[in-house]
Amino acid sequence: ETHNTDADVMGSGEIELAHKANRMDDLRQEQEFLGKTFDHNTYVLAPAQLAEIGLSGDFHGGLHNPDRVWSSSLKYARGLARLLRDGGIEIFGNSPVTKWEKHVRWSPSSHLTGHGKSQLRHY
Repeated sequence: ETHNTDADVMGSGEIELAHKANRMDDLRQEQEFLGKTFDHNTYVLAPAQLAEIGLSGDFHGGLHNPDRVWSSSLKYARGLARLLRDGGIEIFGNSPVTKWEKHVRWSPSSHLTGHGKSQLRHY
C-alpha cells in the first residue's frame, strides 16, 4: 500500500496441509525455522482443528501462517517497474543476468549481463 503497486493483495493467512504423515515433520521444522529466524508465530493444527474450519479431508494436520497473504505477481512486478521509472531509474529489457556476485551486507552486489555490469545496494 505504501507505493500503491495495485498488486491485488488478498487473503488472511495460509494453511499448509500435510497429505502424508511424514509431511508433519517438515511443517514442524518450518514452524521452528520461522520462529527462530524471523520471530514469526505459526500454529500447527491437528486434523480435528482442520475439520472445525471446514478442511476435513484426508489430512494429517497443517501449519497455519496467519500473516501470509497473496498478490498478483504480474501486477506487483509492473508496479515495481513503474516505481523505478518514476524514480528516474532506467530498466533494460532483454538483458539476462549471467553472473551475480554477492558481497558483504550493506555493500553493492554486482550483476553481469551480456551488455555490461550493474551494481545494486541492498538495505
